[in-house]
Amino acid sequence: MKRLVLPVLSLLVAPGCLEVETISFSFDLSSMTGELRYIDIRSDSESNADEDYAKLVTDYVEGGALEKDHPGWTITSKELYEADGVLNGRVRFAFRTLDSVHIYKHDKKSPYIFCADETVVSTNGTDISDVLDDCVVWERKQKELEVSMAGGTGKADGSVSLLGRHQAAQREQASPE
Repeated sequence: MKRLVLPVLSLLVAPGCLEVETISFSFDLSSMTGELRYIDIRSDSESNADEDYAKLVTDYVEGGALEKDHPGWTITSKELYEADGVLNGRVRFAFRTLDSVHIYKHDKKSPYIFCADETVVSTNGTDISDVLDDCVVWERKQKELEVSMAGGTGKADGSVSLLGRHQAAQREQASPE
């Protein structure tokens, strides 16, 4: 169960030196859909920022890195967007089985459980990290599950927001040639 965030964070720990403040999941078990949000995407340094932004767009937004990392997901949309003065990412997806999104349920009467490799910072379930590290449970009848985790790096010294690069790329796309 502790493998959940390794593929999710591959975006962050890949050779490109990308960092993120928070990772949030929401799952709708009625429709078997989910959303993954990366909040405050950053580079570890100004000297890597251009390369990191290019890799983010090429491999993750336009390319198939997320699909490769999550073979149990059918990704329906991927986007980068600005909110609250930072660059965020959003991935919407569908899934066929709970285990493809690392949610487990022992039997019909058991609660749902989700474990990560990062510190849980908020949830609409119950954080049971004092019993099982970085794990959350939800009542068996709950159908909307949400959990946010620390991105692992936070805002490290010298890290640089990629928002400026994103804004410049958006302006470049919008300008007539």
